[in-house]
Amino acid sequence: MALYSYAVQIAPGNPRPAFTLAEEYLERGDLPQAERLLDHVVRLVPAPLALALLGQTRLLMGNAQAAEEPLRRAIAAAPDRPGQHSMLGQCLLRLGRTDEANVEFRTETALSRDYRQTPLQQLPQLPAAKP
Repeated sequence: MALYSYAVQIAPGNPRPAFTLAEEYLERGDLPQAERLLDHVVRLVPAPLALALLGQTRLLMGNAQAAEEPLRRAIAAAPDRPGQHSMLGQCLLRLGRTDEANVEFRTETALSRDYRQTPLQQLPQLPAAKP
């Protein structure tokens, strides 16, 4: 971890050590540090994986409102990447936007066989969409 911290200090324009260090902080449960580094990474290179991790980290921190924008950007950049629509659905659910969450869970189900079980389990929890 010290090596990546040093690499971030001497090469702040290189997103790779910052991304790796952010992953280390996520594994250790240090969400604020991971968020800070991921925010730095997406400013350098708005890669879908970094955007999705930033959104996921903010969700874990209980900040669904701040999580929505990077999750939407991740989907815009890589709409077929598994798991992203499900994460956005969780975000929208926490924001009380159940109709939009329902759309995201259904999209996730249609896109990825690997992730079908999770969104399908969440669909019954949603109230029926209002016409």
